[in-house]
Amino acid sequence: VLALSVRRSLLAVAERLPWHSSRLVRAIAARMMLNHRSLPSALHLGVRHDSDGKMGAHAWLHCLDIAVVGTEEAEQFNPVAAFVAD
Repeated sequence: VLALSVRRSLLAVAERLPWHSSRLVRAIAARMMLNHRSLPSALHLGVRHDSDGKMGAHAWLHCLDIAVVGTEEAEQFNPVAAFVAD
C-alpha cells in the first residue's frame, strides 16, 4: 500500500512540474522514498535500438510485485542492469 502511495505521489508531482522529468529521475526519487520507508525495491535499466538506428534507454522500478515507475514501457527494452535494495 505504501508503494502505491509513492507511485501516486510521483505521478501527481511530475504532472505539475514545469519541466520534463525522465523515468530515471522518477525511479531514483521513488527509490529514495521507498528506502526512507524501509521498503525493498529494484531499479532496472534497459536499452533498445529504435527503428531509425538510434539507441534508447529506459529506467523502471518495482517494489516487491508493485510497479512503481516506468513499467508500462519496460517490455520494449532489454534489461542491462538491476540494482536491488533490501
